[in-house]
Amino acid sequence: MKPNYEETVLRYKDMVYRIAFAQCPCRQDAEDVFQDVFLKLCTILTEIFQTRSI
Repeated sequence: MKPNYEETVLRYKDMVYRIAFAQCPCRQDAEDVFQDVFLKLCTILTEIFQTRSI
C-alpha cells in the first residue's frame, strides 16, 4: 500500500489553510506554512510506507 498524496491534500487543505491563516494573518506567510505542512506530511508518509515495506 502506498500513500495517496493528492487525496490527503484534497481532504485536509481547507482545514490546514484556515489554521495557517489564523496563525499568520499575512496571506503569503499562511501559504508558505500551508506548503510546508504538506511537504513535511508527504515526507513523513513516504518514510512510514518505506519502513513498512522493508
